[in-house]
Amino acid sequence: MRLTARITAAILLITAQAAAARLSQAADRAFETYVESVEAGLADHHAGGSTNIAAAVRVEPVNGGTREVNGGLLHHWRAAAFVPGASPEELLVILRDYDHLASYYAPAVVTSHSMVDDGDSAAVAIRFRKHKIVTVVLDTEFEVQSG
Repeated sequence: MRLTARITAAILLITAQAAAARLSQAADRAFETYVESVEAGLADHHAGGSTNIAAAVRVEPVNGGTREVNGGLLHHWRAAAFVPGASPEELLVILRDYDHLASYYAPAVVTSHSMVDDGDSAAVAIRFRKHKIVTVVLDTEFEVQSG
């Protein structure tokens, strides 16, 4: 009888915890409000207003961002960053150092190398590695355009 009571109590506790893990509408609205406030702060910062944000990054999809293609996914995104105290030339030196990206972005980037680089455009191969429960390694190729 005691074992049955313990098992029943354990099942009820597990069920109660699982129900608590669901996102409520109020929490969803709170998150959306938070996102809007952060984006407003970033916009204000870019306009020369608030200085309480040390650095700002904006990433947005181009033409929908991600599309399924035969055998894979096509990603088309663009990004902008504000780094106080850095010149555009200093950032470009790091961003265009395709053969040493692992030095800057380890441990996510394992290796990288430029396949073609003519200054304004480049083809870059990057190996990414991510380990959680399993290890995932992605060998990727990127077309980079700047100018």
